[in-house]
Amino acid sequence: MRFQSVFFCGTLIFLAPTAQAQAPVPVKHVFDAVSIRPHDPKLPPGPIGPGPDGYRAIDEPLAAIILDAYFPRVSQARWPLKNLPAWGLSEHYDIVAKVSPADFAAWKEQTDNWNPATPNWILMEMLQSMLADRCKLVVHSVPWQADGYALVVGKHRPKLRPAAPDEKIPATAIRIPEDGRMVPFRDRNNPVLTFYQTSMASLAAELMTMSPMPVIDRTGLHGKFDFILPKRDVGGGPVVWDFESLGLQLEPIKIPTEDIVIDHIERPSAN
Repeated sequence: MRFQSVFFCGTLIFLAPTAQAQAPVPVKHVFDAVSIRPHDPKLPPGPIGPGPDGYRAIDEPLAAIILDAYFPRVSQARWPLKNLPAWGLSEHYDIVAKVSPADFAAWKEQTDNWNPATPNWILMEMLQSMLADRCKLVVHSVPWQADGYALVVGKHRPKLRPAAPDEKIPATAIRIPEDGRMVPFRDRNNPVLTFYQTSMASLAAELMTMSPMPVIDRTGLHGKFDFILPKRDVGGGPVVWDFESLGLQLEPIKIPTEDIVIDHIERPSAN
């Protein structure tokens, strides 16, 4: 089944899936070894997500793992899991899963470029298989209309400079979704984001890491650009980015998405 998600740093944020999940997809990747145990209070909570050679989730409910398996990102504003038993949230587990040597190269390629807005299909396939095997999880999808934003061209001509293929990108730039580059702001008194080699799809995907709602690109602009996104002055309030200075704007829209309905789930079988 191909949904999209991530339970990122303990926060649920929503992203629309891109494919229906009416019939099972043959599993291409499975974990080589999996340990699932009731949470040991002696273990400190840790980050949930992929690592260099596997997946780790300490002191997490199964709900978080299901979200990781079926959505690249999930919304705090609503709950996309239906028919989840109460223990799916109240009971916490420690999960450590290892990748097989045969899958290591593909795993490394995905996780080295991992971003909360970028689906990690290998991880999702492995988690879905793990949940089906150890928890007998069976789900189906139902359609939903989610609140989101469309990145569009504004009233004025876009102010974006085409990126030169051989331009020098600062060492402080980080990789963002869709292979763009961004230099984060360092001074909260003058927050400015500087983008290099960034497409509009890349910008929209990066905005999803800053927003509790999905953002999609509807600018119709192709290619990669260099540009600076400044803060709009809102009188000392939270950071609001000045898209109008780029000739862009965000429009509220409804985005077709899916929820998943849990048809069957059991507590994890013993190791």
